[in-house]
Amino acid sequence: MNKLEFNYSKLHDFYSTVEIPSMEIGCLVMFLTSTVISPQIWKEWLDNQNCNETCGRLTCLVKRGEKVHIYRIDDDEEDENTPSFETSIENLKYILDRWAQVLEEKPKKVIITQDDNDNINVTFEN
Repeated sequence: MNKLEFNYSKLHDFYSTVEIPSMEIGCLVMFLTSTVISPQIWKEWLDNQNCNETCGRLTCLVKRGEKVHIYRIDDDEEDENTPSFETSIENLKYILDRWAQVLEEKPKKVIITQDDNDNINVTFEN
């Protein structure tokens, strides 16, 4: 099981992670903390059947069927050895919905878990 904890710094208006358990989950961290300013734009991209690849500030996303892969831009091009966070498109939409709440409500702590069956849960603590 992957578990991410983000703590909010009111002084810097920024979320930082307590610990990044793997390079793969680190790709999700980079995506959320440096690329997602408007979660709705990313959800629209996920629904767009005509575009399967896009890049943000520090990450690129690639859709393959019902899955989406997030990898770091500094890895240049994704190949089978590139660390990437993989989840279903529906799971990423759920994460983006919850991240929109994070950006609006600014909870003190955000916890994202992903089990071995790709079930994702996002919880907040104030």
